[in-house]
Order: sequence, then structure tokens, then C-alpha cells
Amino acid sequence: MVKCWMGVDVHQKYFQICVLDAHGVAKYLKVPSDDRGCIDTEIKNAKPEVMAIDCPRGPSKNNVLKNRRVSEYVLGIGGYYATKSKKQACAKWMQTGFKLYKRLEKKAIEVFPGYAFYWRNDFVWPPKKKTRKGMQARIRILRNLVKNLQPGKTNDHEIDSLMAAVLAKIYGKRQGAGFLVGDRDEGPIFMPRPVTEEKLTTLLKRRAKGLKPPCKAFPKRYFKAR
Repeated sequence: MVKCWMGVDVHQKYFQICVLDAHGVAKYLKVPSDDRGCIDTEIKNAKPEVMAIDCPRGPSKNNVLKNRRVSEYVLGIGGYYATKSKKQACAKWMQTGFKLYKRLEKKAIEVFPGYAFYWRNDFVWPPKKKTRKGMQARIRILRNLVKNLQPGKTNDHEIDSLMAAVLAKIYGKRQGAGFLVGDRDEGPIFMPRPVTEEKLTTLLKRRAKGLKPPCKAFPKRYFKAR
């Protein structure tokens, strides 16, 4: 059986899935989130080496930052994507993702495709993904990560599930693959190695100044090389 990796883009009413095989071929599926059997069947059939989910693992547990997990603060994630301290206060699509993680236990990693594209584009935001230029930019970034990638025709949600699957594959390489960002108790976000690591150092120093008390560098448990 050909090895594969699975990426899941979580929505309130459905899961956008991408299964990426060892030949670089991407297959896209869309299954309802309220039918547990659908995604369970897809996981059972695919038997992915690693599964990556584009959704927070759970509510914020940080008493200093509040309504924001450490990983989100480090990466600069806020607003609509920030995770509240209480589960009931989190967005509905996040609550859908929480249930999925709970069923999978520790069999999946958390990823954030939007910021992965940003990191791999040398910390420059690519054009909006709903535009032709934005889609082309993202495909180029993905092909730099997986040389034999055959993405097929994708839409703006499928491209995120594809990046999640690519990150699952990178994570499986283990040594030197990327970084686990955030607090272990809350659940870290896996990020790929950026093109220019010096820019990452500058970014982290700037973010570290906002911590209470301020620190020159993030504690190792908040930023761990994978």
C-alpha cells in the first residue's frame, strides 16, 4: 500500500480533507462534520502516516494571555482565529474541531496553513487565496516543499487542506522538519522551517518583548525544533 498523509481543514458543517500519497498525488474529499462515520471511514481507508488538522486543539489555558493560546501569541494569530478560555465562547467551527481531536486522541498534529504559507514565503503574505495570483503563489510554495507534487485543480479550502497534508508529511520526517510552537499543555502548532531563519529570530524577539514579564527569547518549551 502506498504511504499517504492526511490534512483536514475544519469547518462548522464539514471537513475538507486532502490525502497526499508518496507519489505527490493529492485527492480531495468533503465530508459532513456531524456524521462521525464518514471521516472515520476515510481515515480507516487511507491509513495516513500522520494526520494534520487546521483547527485549534482546545481552549486557551494561559492565565496571562487569556483568550489566546501561547502558540497564537508567538505566531501573531488573533481576532477570529484566537482561541477563547471557555469552550462555549469559542467559534462553532473550533468546537467542531475540538470534538475531532478528542476522538483521535493524540493521533493528529495541529497546523495553521495560512501562517505556513507566510513563513515559507519568507515572511511575506502571498496574494489572497481566492485570486488567481494567490492560488498560483501557494502552489509554488507547496511545490518547493514537495518536489513531485501533483495538486490538481483546487479551490481556496482545498489548498489549505493540501498544505495541512504537506505539513503532515514534513512532520513525519522528524529531524529538522520544523518547529512545535506553543505550550505543550495547550497543544503546540507545527510550523515548517522558514526560508530565512534569521528573519524568524527577529520576529520571535519582537514577540517576546510583549510577554509578561518580558524575556529576550521564548522559553524552550514554547518553541521546540522538531
